[in-house]
Amino acid sequence: MTKKQIKSIVLLMLVLLLTLSSIAYATATKDARVYHMHTDDYRDADYFKSLLDDKDYTINTYYGSACYPSMFDECDRTVKYWSAHGNKYGKMWGYRTLDNALTAINIYGTSSDWETSTVTRSDWDGDLEFVFIAACFQLDSNIRYKYARGMLGTNRVRVISGYHDLAPGPSCDWRVIKKFENLPMHPIQ
Repeated sequence: MTKKQIKSIVLLMLVLLLTLSSIAYATATKDARVYHMHTDDYRDADYFKSLLDDKDYTINTYYGSACYPSMFDECDRTVKYWSAHGNKYGKMWGYRTLDNALTAINIYGTSSDWETSTVTRSDWDGDLEFVFIAACFQLDSNIRYKYARGMLGTNRVRVISGYHDLAPGPSCDWRVIKKFENLPMHPIQ
């Protein structure tokens, strides 16, 4: 084989590799769900939705009473944005106080796999790749390991973004979301 033939084969392989990766990227799922448990200010959820609209995502939105705790475990979309109130004990809710909340999420709850999840079993073991949690204390040292379990093994979440302390609130969360504006958020095949 001549050097010219070897170069041609290498070039052909590179072109083939680039073509196949372009096809894989083009067929990657770009869909999201935006949840906002609050009953008053939806600006952060609306801003996140517009950010994904600009990136050609297919988006479903759920606001206020349309958000159910079971939806937090759903993992059939690439991106999840969840806005709520939160505490250091793994709870999130939509109304101003936990005592007045109609529904609350508890990642320590017995109906969830969060307590017993392992490398082969967790609540987030589907298409979900990016999770944004706009709620106070959800990545606090008391509970962040629960969320980290959603990243164990293959076919798991690869980014979990949230607050380890107080969140700025829905009227300022959009400024935090703006920081993600230039991130690629490309689904992996």
